Amino acid sequence: MGRYLEMINSPADVKLLTQDQLITLAQEIRDELVTALSKSGGHLGPNLTSVGSVRTERDLLEAVVYPSASFVRGYEPMILVTKSGEQLGGVLHKDAPDEVVIATGPETETRVARAEIAELRPGTVSLMPQGLDAQMSPQDLADLIAFLKSMK
Repeated sequence: MGRYLEMINSPADVKLLTQDQLITLAQEIRDELVTALSKSGGHLGPNLTSVGSVRTERDLLEAVVYPSASFVRGYEPMILVTKSGEQLGGVLHKDAPDEVVIATGPETETRVARAEIAELRPGTVSLMPQGLDAQMSPQDLADLIAFLKSMK
């Protein structure tokens, strides 16, 4: 843990920091998050700590602009339809003889008994939202691609 992050025990502690210390604290928090998530990837997406060594800038840009063009193995979207007609979309986390577990959100998994499944098929739409690039300035998009490319 970073030097400021270790000192924070309450919101009052944050209020005592200078602007420069807050900037350092923010970087420490980002570093902790990247370290925690990079060990195995997120709940719905792959580990990105080495994405810059295996993907070109063009590949990274395409993944942001056209997220449904291709999927990382193990994180393909799946569609599960139950016998009662309920439809779930997400990432398959468990495919066992007795049940299927599908991650439907960052902190949400749904277990479905195998006997209740009418259909389980690959999805065609990424869980990463389309149009993320349209919500960013060109510089923010360039910064994102540069950050991802630096992950080696």
